[in-house]
Amino acid sequence: MANGDVQYFKATLYFDSEPGISEESLTKAWGAEGYECELVNDKGVFDGLRGATRVFVGTPEPVTARLAPAHYPAVAQADVDWSSLFCVDAKAAYDDLRQATHQCEFGLFIIADEDNPEIAHNEIASTLLGIHQVAPMRAVVLHYLDMVVGRANLDDYLNYANSHLDQPQQMAAMLAFGAFVTEEGEAITAWTTGLNRFGQTDILYEMKAGDATQALLTIFGLAHLVVSGRRRFAAGEAITSLDLLARLEPAELHGQPMLRVVRHGAE
Repeated sequence: MANGDVQYFKATLYFDSEPGISEESLTKAWGAEGYECELVNDKGVFDGLRGATRVFVGTPEPVTARLAPAHYPAVAQADVDWSSLFCVDAKAAYDDLRQATHQCEFGLFIIADEDNPEIAHNEIASTLLGIHQVAPMRAVVLHYLDMVVGRANLDDYLNYANSHLDQPQQMAAMLAFGAFVTEEGEAITAWTTGLNRFGQTDILYEMKAGDATQALLTIFGLAHLVVSGRRRFAAGEAITSLDLLARLEPAELHGQPMLRVVRHGAE
């Protein structure tokens, strides 16, 4: 992705009941954040410009198919202590998705900025925040991250984009990349998604046996270093941060290139 290229981010929004969203209510919510809005055409609820971004919000309809990524429900069934982590709670998210009754499409187009990739994620979060304020969402499937986000995490993390809080706007890093873990017998596989938008190959951590919470914490911590701009990782590199003594080697998962974390002594 080069500077000046158009990035497209797709999501599906899910609600507890038919949401009362309209072009007028969304324009008002986004306008309160200082964004000028202009319709481009009359498709869906809103199809137009929100500041410098193009946003599409489709017409809500009853749920016909819950568009969960392929690794659900496995990631929601892992034995994880979600209360000890800051990443998205996959179990709660999948439960919320299953309870939703209405859905609508969401899309956002933005000009890529390689020097500041967090700008796109701030725009997504603040755009979704405006919708959430008008009609609270039960769950959101972020297709570009293959991740489902539930109501509690939406309430917490979208507020990072609220510029009216007492502190300056922050990036909702927890919504900028995905972090997942699955268990198959004693074997544990943890991996990230979305780091390519930050110039980083995604990270894979596999254990023949161990603790799923710790595995998820490890890859979340490494990915957070990337999206916060503090680190970039490459194959052959040694890792000595986050209580790790490991190296990185090329790997593949689900047909995608990865960097595998290999702990010292785990060969």
